[in-house]
Amino acid sequence: MTLDVHVALSGYSEIDFDGKRVRSAIRKEAGEVRKNARRLIARKAVSNPGEYPGKMTGLMQRAIKVLMARRRGGSGGLWAAIGPVKVEGMSDFYPAILAAGVTGKPRTKGHKTQAKNGIWRIAPRKSPMPDALKAREAATRVALRDAMIDALVARK
Repeated sequence: MTLDVHVALSGYSEIDFDGKRVRSAIRKEAGEVRKNARRLIARKAVSNPGEYPGKMTGLMQRAIKVLMARRRGGSGGLWAAIGPVKVEGMSDFYPAILAAGVTGKPRTKGHKTQAKNGIWRIAPRKSPMPDALKAREAATRVALRDAMIDALVARK
């Protein structure tokens, strides 16, 4: 998602940009998207292929985090990413397994991998992050636009 803002002020020699206000708005909106994504996978049921993953232990809900940019580099800390990360209690990073699915026969008792047969053992599940972002898109645009406007400080 991109946001284009054009503001013109006449009669001022300098315009300063206060990034703290924008970073605060980004953090708040990213938290709302994270909340929506967690809500989408809160149903306590076994999921079917193409649905959002069901909740068994809540581990996947806790794995959805907001990763804020650091202030170093060209971005100036003005971005955030929302997605699952590996958390304590996960032996494997199973959000990736759920998103991609698994084909082939299960391992044998000796833990030897079986040949792939093309049949889904775990069919892919739907990712909640894009839908959570789409549901908050209009509110996020308004909040970020207002924060960008507030962040411009005109000096004479």
